[in-house]
Amino acid sequence: MKWLLDNWFTLALLALAACAMPGVVLVILRLFEVDGPINNWLLLTFQITYELRLSPWITLILLLLPVALLLLYFLRLKRTPMQVPSTFLWKKSVEDLHVNSLFQWLRENVLLILQLLVLLFLIYSVLGVRLHGSTMKSRHYILMIDNSASMSVKDVAPNRLEWAKQEALKEIDAASDSDFGMVIVFNSKATTLQAYTNDREKLRDAIRGITLTERPTRIEEALLLAASLANPVRSTEDLSMQPADVPDDQKRTMVQARGISTVVHVFSDGRFAKLSEQAIAKLKLRGPDDDPKQGGLNLRYHLAGSLAKPGNANNVGIILFNVHRQPIDAKKKADSQQLLAWVRLANVRAQSAAVRVKLDVYVEGEKRHSLEQSKTIPARKYVPAKADEEDDVDEPGEAEIRFDLPSLELRSNIVLHAYFVNQQDDFSLDDHAWLAVGTTRKAKVLIVTKGNSHLDAMFKQEGTQRIAIAEWMTPADLNGDEYRKKARAGDVDLVVFDRCVPADELDMPLANTLLIDRPPPPWRRGTAVLKNPLFIASQRDHPLLKHLTTINDIRTHEAFVFDVRKNLSAEAAKEADLPIGHAKHRTLPTVERIVETSNQTPLLFAMARGPHTDLVQTFPLTSDDGGLLSDWGLQPSFPLFFWNLLYILGKVDDSVRTVSVSPGEPMVLRPDAGFRFVQLTTPDQRKIKLPRTERNEIVFADTDKLGIYRYQVALAEDERRLVNEPRRGFAVNLLDSNETNIEPRPSIRIGNERIVSGEKKSQTREIWKWILLLVVVLLLTEWIIYQRRIAV
Repeated sequence: MKWLLDNWFTLALLALAACAMPGVVLVILRLFEVDGPINNWLLLTFQITYELRLSPWITLILLLLPVALLLLYFLRLKRTPMQVPSTFLWKKSVEDLHVNSLFQWLRENVLLILQLLVLLFLIYSVLGVRLHGSTMKSRHYILMIDNSASMSVKDVAPNRLEWAKQEALKEIDAASDSDFGMVIVFNSKATTLQAYTNDREKLRDAIRGITLTERPTRIEEALLLAASLANPVRSTEDLSMQPADVPDDQKRTMVQARGISTVVHVFSDGRFAKLSEQAIAKLKLRGPDDDPKQGGLNLRYHLAGSLAKPGNANNVGIILFNVHRQPIDAKKKADSQQLLAWVRLANVRAQSAAVRVKLDVYVEGEKRHSLEQSKTIPARKYVPAKADEEDDVDEPGEAEIRFDLPSLELRSNIVLHAYFVNQQDDFSLDDHAWLAVGTTRKAKVLIVTKGNSHLDAMFKQEGTQRIAIAEWMTPADLNGDEYRKKARAGDVDLVVFDRCVPADELDMPLANTLLIDRPPPPWRRGTAVLKNPLFIASQRDHPLLKHLTTINDIRTHEAFVFDVRKNLSAEAAKEADLPIGHAKHRTLPTVERIVETSNQTPLLFAMARGPHTDLVQTFPLTSDDGGLLSDWGLQPSFPLFFWNLLYILGKVDDSVRTVSVSPGEPMVLRPDAGFRFVQLTTPDQRKIKLPRTERNEIVFADTDKLGIYRYQVALAEDERRLVNEPRRGFAVNLLDSNETNIEPRPSIRIGNERIVSGEKKSQTREIWKWILLLVVVLLLTEWIIYQRRIAV
């Protein structure tokens, strides 16, 4: 015991050194980023982890502080010259020997012990040791970040999206280690960037990786995604599903449906359309008095933007841009067209806005015409709501400008560009709009028949030839190479088989088909027929029956009876009987009845064949010798039906409406049948090669940039031949009144619930490092003062 008392100071120094070594080692491992295994071991063994709270350079300086403190004790003190008695001088000299001796300074220096202890605490403080408790009391939260076009407005620094990201990071910092968070980004679509995790660094990385888009805002999909994760899935075993009035001896054991009580933080400017009734019915919003065990969404709205001037946002924009074809003057060329373009403008300022709008017309990539008009847009009408149950009256001022364009060639590649002239506002993405005026895409039709006067009259008239190119073959040609070359190479859009079909299903064309009086192989016509059937429309709203109002007036001599299983060939029937999962099992298609008779026997039906559709007409139009077997070809509904057929299954496209989409929406390209690939150039001049699919069309989804997308259709694999191919295009426009109205909403409405933006959450600041730094400064100051007093 006496030895311990005599050497307590030395033992205390050794104990401090031993306690400091683990912390120093952990700090060094973290500085070199090799702390993963040790962190996992600590988590599994002691339920703790650590993470440095300071930058690496400051931490390195901290490790050197104990060494610097020890060095200060070895420094020789400077003396102030003064006259003293000799005995006092000898006394001070002896004290100097004690102080500057390598070991004598270790004698019971309590001040040194305190200073080293402070540094030891400081080292372990910056390690940020965290204790991981049980997750039974954890909470779940979802961070929904709006990165749509309007979030680029800079009414808050540096812009709304960056502000929202900083606020979301504060929510992450305020969460505990046992809380589970999720990150969802939404614009016109919703994407989960990070699934539920209590690793806050992963959540921070997901937030930091969010970038601006030029898409409009749609919150419906994001809320439904959050609700699917937070609300319980009801099953037949749920207590809520137990039927009433069940005898006690027959009651089953039911369980209480459990959900995840989730706080959803919505960071947005609130400029999105109202939710549909279907979406509201699927959402489960939890009120303050609801049982949190039942799950549900507890929405909290964080307003991104400034409301300094309610009802007065500095922006005007284009919200509609379209073209109508006008009647052609008979004296003008038949291949020209007169276009009328109109542009609708919106003003969200509190006062009227005088603007100038210019329309540039590009033909084959060259500017041919430039038109300009001036317009005054009325002021915005804004009346704040007087009660929580009411909505604000917010009606932007609108005006319309029309441009009569000169005659243009039908086959030319025409691009229209409308934009404001010298317009200064806070949102530039809605100041421009484009439109690609598409040329007519004709259907390539192959007709296989022995002779049919009705089909001849339909496809040889001038009106049909404007939208379709027809070729004829005979049933004998089905076994020849010419048919296989056209049909199997995908060079046609539609094949009409009149009272004939290929012998084998492998010879069916890579195209949609209309089969008259025959089913497609492997089905057989059979011998069962219906005499003089009554025609009834099964689906009056079917696209093929558009404008057909006299279906009931059709008469035919007979129609064959079709059953999807009974009419199968013997070999195909055996394959259909094989168990599901067998390599040769045949799945029978669904028969979609379009026209039927009184006993629901189909007279006109469709069946899917891979990406193609086989339309089957169970009755003939004419006999082999040319006699009439049905009066349909003599009725007005016959050309209307084939007109619909060419547009739907023949893929005719003669409308300008299909060549403009919203950002992020897929664009379907339908080049002429027989193409090999498409070379597409985006507005930022990226070139993308898109190969042909089995459907003879291409779905292009990378439409995030506003502007004109130009493409060339290659009829051969040689890319060098693209030079001579015409350029086509389509436009991507914002054209969204919600995005144009850039004033943030102070509240949002989800169904009948009004959610007001909450108070800003202050960031949790770690002031411990400043306090500890102050302690170190004070201790060093005290040591300096103490030494100066000894020197005096």
